[in-house]
Amino acid sequence: YNRTPSQGLLRIHHRMSSLRSDNMQALLQIFLCFVLLATGSCLQCETCQSNKTSCTGPMENCTEGDTCVIGIVQSSLSSGPEYMFQKSCGKSSECDNVHMHFDLGNGHMYHMIQHCCTEEACSNIATTLPTLEKDPKGKRCPACDSIGDPCKRDTMECSGKDTDCFIIITNVTSNGKLAKHTMKGCGSKNMCLVLQGGRQEISEEYKDKITCVFSGASQVLASFLTTFSSFWILKLLV
Repeated sequence: YNRTPSQGLLRIHHRMSSLRSDNMQALLQIFLCFVLLATGSCLQCETCQSNKTSCTGPMENCTEGDTCVIGIVQSSLSSGPEYMFQKSCGKSSECDNVHMHFDLGNGHMYHMIQHCCTEEACSNIATTLPTLEKDPKGKRCPACDSIGDPCKRDTMECSGKDTDCFIIITNVTSNGKLAKHTMKGCGSKNMCLVLQGGRQEISEEYKDKITCVFSGASQVLASFLTTFSSFWILKLLV
């Protein structure tokens, strides 16, 4: 049978134990859920998932008109670099090549890329994330990653091209209480659009409102309701 991307990611994240690590790891789950697509079942695609920098798995038949999808994530939001690597079938009508990243400063960064390909072409895709170089003379943004407490007046140098300052706010459950999670930093300008496109339901138990705004923007670029299980409500979302 075919496994959906969200099912595979849930199994990976059930290994996370601490609340802070859980909070940070949810970001990997949610962002990748927004960009990885529903599984199909005469294209053949390799299917696998791993918390390492690569994976191999069996070839599976996808539905006609589907494409192969390769998703790569690196996150240093909770501690050292953590990886998520996934290959699956996806709907070609919905698949876009996506490169998205954001940085909260102090070494806390999220970086992901999605490739859409077909069979032989997939083997030619680089399975590494491009390097994001800092420009000392480039853009600087406020930096913050705080649950419940006010942000400090820290700033950071931005990395990569096409970046801007952002603010992301969500409500999370921390130590059994509702709290506001605020994140500020530098991000690729498509990150709010990636969030805006995601309305994937994982569970019906909880609803959480997410707001993503770039500095200088006169309106909220992405504000929507998403649902996820009680396990995920304890975690951070962008």
